[in-house]
Amino acid sequence: MRLYTKIPALYLMAAAAMTSCSDLIYDGECPPQQLDVNFLWSEEQRPEGMTVWFFSTDANGSDYRFDIASPAGGKVSLPVGNYKMLTVNNDAKNVAFTHEDSFADYTASVAKEDHTWKTADGEEALVTPPGMLWATTIGSVNISVEGATYGYITDSRRIWCHPEEICARYHVEVRSVENLKSAKAVQSALSGLSATVNVGEHTLSDTDITESLTLKADSDNSLTGDLLTFGKKHDDPTHNFLVIRFRMSDGSIHEVTTDVTEQIVNAPDPMNVNIIIDDITLPDTGEEPPIPGEGLDVTVGDWIDIEIYV
Repeated sequence: MRLYTKIPALYLMAAAAMTSCSDLIYDGECPPQQLDVNFLWSEEQRPEGMTVWFFSTDANGSDYRFDIASPAGGKVSLPVGNYKMLTVNNDAKNVAFTHEDSFADYTASVAKEDHTWKTADGEEALVTPPGMLWATTIGSVNISVEGATYGYITDSRRIWCHPEEICARYHVEVRSVENLKSAKAVQSALSGLSATVNVGEHTLSDTDITESLTLKADSDNSLTGDLLTFGKKHDDPTHNFLVIRFRMSDGSIHEVTTDVTEQIVNAPDPMNVNIIIDDITLPDTGEEPPIPGEGLDVTVGDWIDIEIYV
């Protein structure tokens, strides 16, 4: 039988300075502990705010969520105990979260499939790329009346987090495009990309999606574009095809499909991938105004107008 003893407040305050609340024998509970969570950023770009999760590892513990409206950080209040900690920005566009009750299974997925892409096999869903995700995980955080103990830090009233980018950046260059002046609009997409990412483990799913890509002319014979993606799973055998469709001045459609798998899997940094396409020859259809809707049944919003400055 466990004995409970009331302890005078002054004695309790003195004892709290020397030991954790869980070591004291009394009939009350430890008050919630006030802590600061601060974020250190290595990049100039940063989100508007962060969501902070504390997942209890104690038998009867509870999980706690805090939404912090500043990239610098903010205050949290939670009971003493043992936790796993996860943070993720709360302003990510086109991202949905699932399994939010689990540190191990916390998953981000691309949220929208609001475009269609006509292929030889029919229509395929085109996914709008996700916005940038930043995340931090700390596998063990002990909260006591002395403060937080995690990693090499002990008894601190401040938890420092170093968010890392979860999304990879793909930069696409299309060089030496002959007769680009004859093209009036362009569509593009990249296939074979992962649909979800485990935020805590940074592991990718086996489900492949095709993401839309915006290409714009930066000269009279080249196009460039940038894409955010969860990336490509390293052992995924699916090939990555970059498809570019040009709508020419006479309304005809010219399509170029390139297998860029090797460029992706052999990139020195899988979080920063450069894809280069060279030597595309378009038909010389002159520079007459295009015929609306001719050759492909798509909405105007699916196309990016090409403007060439010379």
